[in-house]
Amino acid sequence: MRIAVLGTGIVGQTIGKKLVELGHEVAMGSRTATNEKAAQWATETGGQTGTFDEVSIGVEVIFNCTNGEKSLEALSSISPGNLDGKVLIDLANELEVVNSKPRSLASADNSLGAKIQNAFPNLRVVKTLNTVNTMVMVNPSLVPGYHNIFMNGDDDSAKTVVRELLESFGWPTEAVLDMGGIDNAVGPEMLMAFWLTVFLSGNGAPNANFNIAIVK
Repeated sequence: MRIAVLGTGIVGQTIGKKLVELGHEVAMGSRTATNEKAAQWATETGGQTGTFDEVSIGVEVIFNCTNGEKSLEALSSISPGNLDGKVLIDLANELEVVNSKPRSLASADNSLGAKIQNAFPNLRVVKTLNTVNTMVMVNPSLVPGYHNIFMNGDDDSAKTVVRELLESFGWPTEAVLDMGGIDNAVGPEMLMAFWLTVFLSGNGAPNANFNIAIVK
């Protein structure tokens, strides 16, 4: 599968490396074509690099690993034709952090996932992987026992693609909880603020996650 990873930080690099290891054709995008972090990643993995727009040409899936407060700006730099019909997996969080402590979502009017979908209606946005740390995203076995990852989106076929990718990362199919439409992504996005609270309180290690017990 041809995949673009937007963002050169630790999330983008980890996701990109894992995708290359799984045999996908991966390109990492940044604001400029000469980004040093992207170039180093490409040297280490054999992946490709380019601007956000360049790496989105001809791909099937786009991972949004940009800073949540800059995600709309990054996506706006991509030609509309390079976004139409693509599955966009949104991993980003947009939290208001004061004195290193999470206070609320940075935007009170909507979740980031929903804002991306509303701004780019021809994208098929699926929100997932934003509630765990970077290493757990691609290696859920770092957290012992049963635990969940969440998925929100309006397009069922896009969710199928995302579920298959999550399973290839090691997430058991029963651990992937479909939380409904993209408007519901506000829930998992707020959950990340709680995850940070647990971590900063000293009660949770970085490799921590949530187990949702469902009684029917």
